[in-house]
Amino acid sequence: MPLLSMFKALPAVAAAGALAAVSGAGYLLTQQQQLDYRQLRLVWEALHERAVMLALAPHLAHPLPILTPCYKWWEVPYYWAGLKAYDLVAGRRSLNPDGKVVGAVVQDRLGQEPAFEVYARVVMNTTGCFSDQVRHMSQPDAPDIIQPSSGAHVTLPAWYAGTHSNGLIIPKTKDGRVVFMIPFLGHVIAGTTDSRCAVTARPTASSQEVGFILEALQDYLDIQVRPSDVLSTWSGIRPLAADPRAKDTQNTVRDHVIIEESDGMITVSGGKWTTYRRTARLPLLGGAGYSHTLPQQLAQEHGRAAGAGRGSGSGRVVIDEATAAHLAQAYGSRAGRVLQTAEDRGLGSRLVVYAVRHEYCHTPEDFLARRTRLAFLDARAALSALPRVVDIMAAECGWDAARRSAMSAAARDYLRGTMLS
Repeated sequence: MPLLSMFKALPAVAAAGALAAVSGAGYLLTQQQQLDYRQLRLVWEALHERAVMLALAPHLAHPLPILTPCYKWWEVPYYWAGLKAYDLVAGRRSLNPDGKVVGAVVQDRLGQEPAFEVYARVVMNTTGCFSDQVRHMSQPDAPDIIQPSSGAHVTLPAWYAGTHSNGLIIPKTKDGRVVFMIPFLGHVIAGTTDSRCAVTARPTASSQEVGFILEALQDYLDIQVRPSDVLSTWSGIRPLAADPRAKDTQNTVRDHVIIEESDGMITVSGGKWTTYRRTARLPLLGGAGYSHTLPQQLAQEHGRAAGAGRGSGSGRVVIDEATAAHLAQAYGSRAGRVLQTAEDRGLGSRLVVYAVRHEYCHTPEDFLARRTRLAFLDARAALSALPRVVDIMAAECGWDAARRSAMSAAARDYLRGTMLS
């Protein structure tokens, strides 16, 4: 049986960022083993962002205890030293006659409008894993700069994390990759570090990858890890900035690159979830004015007792404590705006209209996967909710019958791709 070593709590960041915060430790271990200065610099940047996230978005980031199995006595001080170092480091396009990019031919595919030309003094290519495809539209012979890689993830019931809801990092698996398991929005997600992949608009987790994750967990959990417990599977493509000296993607630095192309276009790509805010210098919505007592404030203002005092005809949204906590965690100081939108439309506590009006939600897939994360947490529950989501969005967006049918079919196809076959 392994010795379980508890490291100092690492930050857990809601939604996608949770994976990035945990994976930083793995990159530091890589640097520790290979003495790679580039990895160390990237970890330093990620840890700087950790401090920024904790300060600017306390509703999204919080400490989380992480466990790792150790089989030999020396592994305990080895990993302890590595994590102590982790803390220390914390302190189609239009061209002018000169062959320059001066704009682009664009099309609103959702609105089914005809294509038109847009001109600009500066054109930026920020298309992620598709960056090279865009570059080749102007420079067919340009060398590729993107090395795409993907990592598979599965969602499991919350009880997989045990009564204390600890995270788990398995630093050594049979193929050398790291496997992690962390609590996530009332569930548990488990996944592995990434490997080379082909670029596709709809990446999915293969049955082989899912099986690898479940097999790795089985070696360290006292319960039977069953495929039938998997609630959802998903994958994404990371646009790594290629390093010709690297032998595999795990040793390719996860830093972003900014390139001024010979045709005048500026390409920004690479990076990772841990440092996305730093790359774009983005503010984090919901952080300003956030208080750790916000869940209690929402429950007090919109709870059942408050609703009973106003009467049934007041139009006031009534929520329970769990909903108050979820809104505070997901939206931060903007949670009141969500509830106000629901009250204005008499929609109870539904979030669809808010997402359409204030979060650029254009498709049912947007809402179920990218606004509420339901598709990632429970694919079958998301599929059950789809008809009602389509109804609300159709009313808000003015879809005709053909548009409703197309949107519903596209979302259903997407959700089926997140189910374990």
